[in-house]
Amino acid sequence: MPNKTPYIKRRNACEDPVMAGYSLLQDYDTNDLKEIMVCSSETIVRNKLNPESERNVQTLIEAVALSVALNDDRQLAAWAAKRGKALVSLPTDCICEEELADQLLLVSEVIGCLHTEIRNARADGVIDAKERQAIRAAALNAVRTVLELDESIGSQVRKLPVQNNK
Repeated sequence: MPNKTPYIKRRNACEDPVMAGYSLLQDYDTNDLKEIMVCSSETIVRNKLNPESERNVQTLIEAVALSVALNDDRQLAAWAAKRGKALVSLPTDCICEEELADQLLLVSEVIGCLHTEIRNARADGVIDAKERQAIRAAALNAVRTVLELDESIGSQVRKLPVQNNK
């Protein structure tokens, strides 16, 4: 679903859970929200997500249900920000310290093999086509291993929320 909320309102919604709820009301169809929140009417949904209304108040359970159903964490992120916390996604794949150390050792070993190939090829002062192929194979293996390490490290990166400066 496209995001129709103006930038200023979305920025303010990052800091206030009530405004985040209101921005959901602006971005999504009230009938869809009614089904998710299990409300009897769209009017109740509008009242629960309207910061001006005091008649109906949205519960945390409803906010979590909206977050899960819409795949939109802005209310939960706003609630966390209001409490001085941050809602951070965890990495999907996680490697332990031993696996990372093993990968680093493998990179060193593969680069050492590349150095050995180069040293052996230069031993007679001339690198022939066969030696060049061996160096190239060792170099490609080293690149592949380093890229695998980079991929493993990249899977550990967490996307932190961006702080808006006022």
